[in-house]
Amino acid sequence: MLVVCLAWPAFSLGMYVFKFISPWLFSPFLLIYGYLYFGGALTGEARGIGDAFRQKQDFKRFLHNATVNPHDADAHVQLGLIYLQRRQDEKAREHFEKAFAIDPAEIDANYELGKLARRRGELQTALDYFAVVVEQNEKHALSEIWREIGATYLEAAMLDEARAALEKFVERRPVDSEGLYYLGRVLKTQGHLDRAREMFREAVTSARTAPPYRRRELRPWGKLAEKEL
Repeated sequence: MLVVCLAWPAFSLGMYVFKFISPWLFSPFLLIYGYLYFGGALTGEARGIGDAFRQKQDFKRFLHNATVNPHDADAHVQLGLIYLQRRQDEKAREHFEKAFAIDPAEIDANYELGKLARRRGELQTALDYFAVVVEQNEKHALSEIWREIGATYLEAAMLDEARAALEKFVERRPVDSEGLYYLGRVLKTQGHLDRAREMFREAVTSARTAPPYRRRELRPWGKLAEKEL
């Protein structure tokens, strides 16, 4: 009786509300979609705040380690990576060079110094650093070492070498939009226009379908590939 007494006014109120609002708006599926959409956005924001706090704590710890033990190559590498995330390339390079001076075979220091050298246009220096990395682990950084080597050869107009390196990378990472874009450029320069367009299309698709937390990072490569189509 209590349920009936409560249900009757609720039903009457519901009928009045439904005159102005569609009952589909109260569908549990909409609640699920809303949670997935806004929950994902909130989770991304929370992840960003957590990452910033963690990065600050890591910076203090690695700075302490580098101060206490100036021969700790790994501490300088980690400081360099944090400076890279802050877009402070020169400070990052200083720490990578310190790590390299401590241990010339330090794989991450060689890898990052090679990338920085390529950005400055010092292509042979970049390849020298990358050679040290490949000698130790040719799958370093999820095989991104081959993407960097290929991009360096591309800038040096050594197309056959660039194609070999980039095809190896794309075979291992077929949805990496940056690698697909570089390979497309090599193929286009060599006159393989159909396959080049295929690479550019795949690069665009990969950038658009990337997980939300990576879309901002990959969007520029998708736009560059789109311009080539």
